[in-house]
Amino acid sequence: MVIRREHLLKRKRGRRRKKDRFELRTRVTFFLPSDTSRERSAVEEFIDYLKGKKRSATPVTGFTHSPLDVLWNGYWWSRRKRHWVPDNVVSFTIDYLASEDRLHRSLDGLRDAIKARYRKYGCRQEDVWITSQRVTRHM
Repeated sequence: MVIRREHLLKRKRGRRRKKDRFELRTRVTFFLPSDTSRERSAVEEFIDYLKGKKRSATPVTGFTHSPLDVLWNGYWWSRRKRHWVPDNVVSFTIDYLASEDRLHRSLDGLRDAIKARYRKYGCRQEDVWITSQRVTRHM
C-alpha cells in the first residue's frame, strides 16, 4: 500500500509543499542451513524458486541473502536430540507488499517450498523458522 501525505516544509523563500511517500511492508527473515553440499544445493534451488515468484499472488520483487560461501554460525536447541546443534546458515530477507491474509498464505507456501528442497536432497529439517515484522519504506 502506498500512502501519500502532504506537509508544509519550512524552507527559505516560500517553496511549495512536498509530498512524502512511503510504503508499509512486511519484512520476512529466515536462516537456511548450508553445512553440506546437499544443503547448499537445496539453498541454491530455493533461490531459483524465489526468482520464479515474481508473478505470483504475493510477488517477490526482490530479496537479499548472505554470501553462499561465507556462512553465519548459528546454534539451535534440538528438542529431539536434547542438546545444542551448531549450524552454518545463509540469511535471507524479503520485503513483501501484501495484505495480512495473503502474506500468511504466502509464508506457509514459502515454508513448504523450503522443506521440499531440503527433503529432495535428503536433508530433512527438524524445523524452519520464518519471522516477520512491519517496516516502513521511505521513498
